[in-house]
Amino acid sequence: MKKITQLLILSVIIVSCGSKSGSKDTGTGTTDSIGTETITEKKITRLEPSDIDVNKPIDAIEANFQIYCWEEKKIDVAGYGFVFYGDSLETKTGLNLTDSAGSSKKLVDCRFETPPSLLKIAKTDMIHIRGKVRGDFFGAVSLDSCEIISVAKSIPSQSANPFVKGVISATSLSTDFYKWEGKEISVIGDYSMTTTSTNKYDTTIRVDLKNSANYDNVTACNFKEDPTAKMKVNGKGVIIKGKVKTYSYGYLMLDDCILLNR
Repeated sequence: MKKITQLLILSVIIVSCGSKSGSKDTGTGTTDSIGTETITEKKITRLEPSDIDVNKPIDAIEANFQIYCWEEKKIDVAGYGFVFYGDSLETKTGLNLTDSAGSSKKLVDCRFETPPSLLKIAKTDMIHIRGKVRGDFFGAVSLDSCEIISVAKSIPSQSANPFVKGVISATSLSTDFYKWEGKEISVIGDYSMTTTSTNKYDTTIRVDLKNSANYDNVTACNFKEDPTAKMKVNGKGVIIKGKVKTYSYGYLMLDDCILLNR
């Protein structure tokens, strides 16, 4: 009996040690070491515009998570500085990143909290910027609280993925950020509220869908005609079709919306 007990104890110790491999799943299929603990994170499979069937509604919570995925994220991005005139750019309050030296295509707009010590940068140099995504600025991805990490003739970068850390190319970030613009999708969620805004040019009727677990709004849908009366009796499982907009109210926004199941 004593030998059996000892064997059982030894087995428990071996199993326990086997669960502490000293690595962490980063969400990319690779592992990072953190002490002697094993912490596993689920790899996030991204939803792409080509995956969408407008006749198959996406859960509004998931749509917000997948499409409105860059906002507020602190990221690293690299590109060439936009130069309006001459061979170098000034960096007093901010700068724009382009896809190539001398390009006039502004892909990323960066605003500094504190002016950098490096006031001028050659247009042939690449710039590594760190900042927080704040939506769209006239067709460029807007970053604030920016800082210059490095300036070099060449800076390695990777494809844009908001769920994977690394230096992203300005071109890849812009492409990924705007890839949903104008895409028609349908979402399903619970009715939250209706907001009507009127000015001398137009009237906007916005219907919000919510996450009923915490009452956070997750999708804003702009209608031409007010559908509220059709949802007040039963606000569960509302299906709305609309076109994705890159600007927002702090969560996913759809334009030209139609109520499908009321």
